[in-house]
Amino acid sequence: AYGADPCELPTDLAIQAEQAVIEARFDDMNALLPRFEASLSCAPAVDPLTLAAFFRAEGAWFHLTQLPDEAHLAFQSAARLAPSAWTPAFGEELRAVFQRAAAQPVTGEGSIRLEPPPADPHLMVYINGAPSTAPTQLSAGLHALQLIRSTDAPVQGETARFGTIVAVFPDEDIRVNPGVLPIETPRLEVIQRTRGPIWLLASAGGAWLVSGVTAAVALNQPNVAQEAQTLAEVNRSEQRQRRMAVTSYSLFGAGAVATGLYFAW
Repeated sequence: AYGADPCELPTDLAIQAEQAVIEARFDDMNALLPRFEASLSCAPAVDPLTLAAFFRAEGAWFHLTQLPDEAHLAFQSAARLAPSAWTPAFGEELRAVFQRAAAQPVTGEGSIRLEPPPADPHLMVYINGAPSTAPTQLSAGLHALQLIRSTDAPVQGETARFGTIVAVFPDEDIRVNPGVLPIETPRLEVIQRTRGPIWLLASAGGAWLVSGVTAAVALNQPNVAQEAQTLAEVNRSEQRQRRMAVTSYSLFGAGAVATGLYFAW
């Protein structure tokens, strides 16, 4: 099974399954089975208690719809995961059926293998919510098989990419086809480069503005000198021109430095 978008959580679906059984909405269970399996293909590794709760609801549904063999398999699988857990709202009659299934020993083992095995090195095999390998030997019953992205996966780490419920029978070799799962690469995104604080850019603009003003004043000093009436006035005008020129160059340099710091921050 492959996950849907958006992804439903197995915990939510297990609660819905329990409620559907309690309210005898058996048609809803027909829809919940594929939805639960689909959730195994997109959510994180399923919690064993959640899986057991769904199997209990499934077993109760099978029993109430006169499918005793299927009910026995589901109840026994739930008991394997959480032997002491029960859903009280199911009532004592169903509890007795569950306990009989739990008390019966599980006989035989089968195996699960993936064909083809996933090529993506970031996909890890999980069975019933725990890291595992494939092929592997398993006790007869229902099992959740997931391919979970590793923590260092480039896309959605620690979530499933494939999942399914597998019925294992004694001495059977179950081949599960996860389909072709191409190696995932990071999605192309527009990466916004981090810039420096805005005050650096503002400082640069201010420095360049004042530099331009002082340069204009400096360039105007010869005209002022021509209008001078005494040598002292001419001398003061020339000295003012030199100071303005030095100030203009200094401020221009400060603006360039501030701009460089902003883009290199």
